Amino acid sequence: MMIKLHLLKNKLFSTVYMECGMLGIGIVIWMLAYFCSDFNLAIAGITVAFLANLTYSIKHFREQFVFFFMQISIFTFLISRPMIGWLSGMDWWNNASQAEENVWFALSLLIVTETALFLGNLLTVYLVKKNSNRIYNSYLEGMTAELRFISQVIFYITMLFYLVEQLEPLFVIGIGNYLSYYTDFTSQLPGIIHTIASFMKYSLCIFLATLPSKRSAMLSLILYVLSTIPSLLIGVRNPFILSLLFCLVYFLLRDYLCDSKRWVGKCEKILIFIGTPVLLVFFTVYASFRSGLDVKVGNVFSSILDFFYGQGVSFDVLCIGYGYMLGLKILCPCNYTFGGIIDYLYRGTIGQKLFNTQPLTSYNSVFNAKNSNSLSHALSYLSLKDDYLAGRGRGSSYLLEVMTDFGWIGVIVFSLLLGSLLILMVYSFGRKILLSTLILACLQNIFFMPRAEATSWLTFIVTLQFWCCVAGCYLGAFIFNKWKIIPKAKKILELKKGG
Repeated sequence: MMIKLHLLKNKLFSTVYMECGMLGIGIVIWMLAYFCSDFNLAIAGITVAFLANLTYSIKHFREQFVFFFMQISIFTFLISRPMIGWLSGMDWWNNASQAEENVWFALSLLIVTETALFLGNLLTVYLVKKNSNRIYNSYLEGMTAELRFISQVIFYITMLFYLVEQLEPLFVIGIGNYLSYYTDFTSQLPGIIHTIASFMKYSLCIFLATLPSKRSAMLSLILYVLSTIPSLLIGVRNPFILSLLFCLVYFLLRDYLCDSKRWVGKCEKILIFIGTPVLLVFFTVYASFRSGLDVKVGNVFSSILDFFYGQGVSFDVLCIGYGYMLGLKILCPCNYTFGGIIDYLYRGTIGQKLFNTQPLTSYNSVFNAKNSNSLSHALSYLSLKDDYLAGRGRGSSYLLEVMTDFGWIGVIVFSLLLGSLLILMVYSFGRKILLSTLILACLQNIFFMPRAEATSWLTFIVTLQFWCCVAGCYLGAFIFNKWKIIPKAKKILELKKGG
């Protein structure tokens, strides 16, 4: 299959002047606000910088859709609350009950990351254009058909185990008891079931990386979304949202590759146009329901504002995190930014045997707060104490973790690299199956970064489950290829049809 790499031509760079100008204006506004100590002016500057990034991603959406969705995520979790407060005439900076310096810290992080994300992305586009202005052939291994078949079979088998894993807490604690899920629930299933269930997402990524037909991919993706319904019924919405976003991104990736069949046609566009506001209203009502509050019946616009304002609580986490920065460092973590990877290697099954370490608990505990490399546990413990031990938490953010570990230089470098990665994943998809698998596995969780760990989306790459799944799929494909099982099966079916 011939795949044309859609590089931005010289004309593109003449069209980003407007975005560069907007970004510059946003930075100037923010600086004036800082010297004048004007919070509203500061969030106005950040909003202009965000709009520059959003405009840039929309104008070049065919290549920049991953960058676009990251911007939407940053807005939803970090910018929306102060921006809505500013536009509503509220004293929004007082809502988190934090000192002014804490609020300025959060605002500074936002303007820095928005600027660095844009520059990192634009620089990468320029370098790729300069060095790769040619047509690429997709490099799919010779046993693609066998790998596609094996990974799909493994996906369907492991999906059964995954559903068992997801249904267990629903049957034990019931619908809507998401707090009990975090405080009281402990799985009684054998460990082997959890291990096999973990293969589901990885085998799906391998299957999708082989570039299957649209119909075949849709069946697997629909099943993947449906598998998140038990968690949604309990009150955990993130898996459902991330699965929908993953499906959309995959369709856009395939559309970008210019297959013979359009992946995002008129029907898909209508579905997105209608479904987006419906989902926003649904999750606003859903949030009230799971919190035990009265469901508000109002207009669509008001419901959407309520949704974004409620999700923007991660801005408060940045403010609170600055207030507890010294305490976070006193807890002596190795590193928060790569905390998930470190904890897996040091306190996982292998780490326990090699280093004689204790495993982390599956619930909020003093042990987790003081011994893990999880900023969400540490910050929640420091700021909530008994409420944390009762199951509550504040979450985290990639900005807070990187700032705690590496300071302002770290935030700048990390944001530059992230901006670069968001376009490189699009350019690199479809080249090799393993590389495409890694990209898809990252895309399953990367958009949650603004309110979660900095590298949680990358932790899978050091896990035994991922590499065992990859090895199993490739070994099965090798055996099928060596014995010519698929061609023989096709020949037998053709003979039966002929008879």
